[in-house]
Amino acid sequence: IKYYSGYYEKNPADSGVTPVREWIMKTDSEGRIRMKEEQKVSGDPFYKNTEGEVVLPLGTVTFQEIKAPEGYLLNKKYLWRELFLQSHQKQQAGSVKL
Repeated sequence: IKYYSGYYEKNPADSGVTPVREWIMKTDSEGRIRMKEEQKVSGDPFYKNTEGEVVLPLGTVTFQEIKAPEGYLLNKKYLWRELFLQSHQKQQAGSVKL
């Protein structure tokens, strides 16, 4: 998982943008990723709000599978999402609770 502080309509790495933070996460038994220390294999510290909950600042996040589960093929595509407030207006500051 890579976090970029700007808004991008495609993979920012393709334009030479460097992520602000990145994490390698392991999926749980249901194949889901949760931004929890127990699932973090390596990477930067998580962003946290004043209550200590993991959040992501507004911006863009990309996901890439780097190891497929046994019996599955590796998905080499990047998935990306822009993170903005529910008003759907791209803000300059804020965070999204996970």
